[in-house]
Amino acid sequence: MGWLGDPTAFGVYIVLVGVVVEALALRSVALGVDSKTWPVVEGRVTSSRLDQDSDGQAAPLLDEFPVGGPVVLRYNPSKPRFARVRPGVPWETWMWVVIGFGALLLGVGVLQGWVEPS
Repeated sequence: MGWLGDPTAFGVYIVLVGVVVEALALRSVALGVDSKTWPVVEGRVTSSRLDQDSDGQAAPLLDEFPVGGPVVLRYNPSKPRFARVRPGVPWETWMWVVIGFGALLLGVGVLQGWVEPS
């Protein structure tokens, strides 16, 4: 039968996945929110490289930040090696928050008998 056939084991597994995804996503949200208050430093782009751009979103960044051009960064004062060109929380992070919450709801639903795994 295995754990997939056991609703309790399946529910626990899905809850654990949801907890991990939610924890990582909320950590990223906190970092994004904090990044808006990080100190600002001006720099210059010294190199850029694009290995792969499967969705077409990276190429415009190369145009926006050309080599030799100026760039304004916000850097993490406790870890200055970490900086962001665009502070804040990207939409992808919010997507992971929703996915993690959905997994938690699904797992709890299975454990409570509201949802039956098929």
